[in-house]
Amino acid sequence: MEAAIIHELSLIISSDSSHLYDNIYHTIIDYVSNQAKICRMFLDQNMNSSFHVRISALLEEKYLEFYLLETGQQELTDQWKYVIIYHIQGCLAIINHWAKNNFSYPKEQMTEIIAKVDSKFDSILQK
Repeated sequence: MEAAIIHELSLIISSDSSHLYDNIYHTIIDYVSNQAKICRMFLDQNMNSSFHVRISALLEEKYLEFYLLETGQQELTDQWKYVIIYHIQGCLAIINHWAKNNFSYPKEQMTEIIAKVDSKFDSILQK
């Protein structure tokens, strides 16, 4: 089950040719919302640390790919790698908190929260 979720999320992210983070966030939030019971179980770091490690690695890999594609750079600085890890873990924490609270917060607003956080990273990217 864990591998299937990772695979589905990888396909979701990879299939978005726009590489617009807002679209990807919306799609991921929809997926988590539609698979609420399963995702709640897997998102809990205390219960399933292997899933957390795997989903973190997937998201970091995709984020790096998008960043390199957007900027045309060949490699990242160590500093930027730390920023990406911080950002991914923050997004996962937001989604995990949402799951722990029974997905009671509207999913559209969840997407907005993550997009706002992401917009701050865009300004870091510019520096």
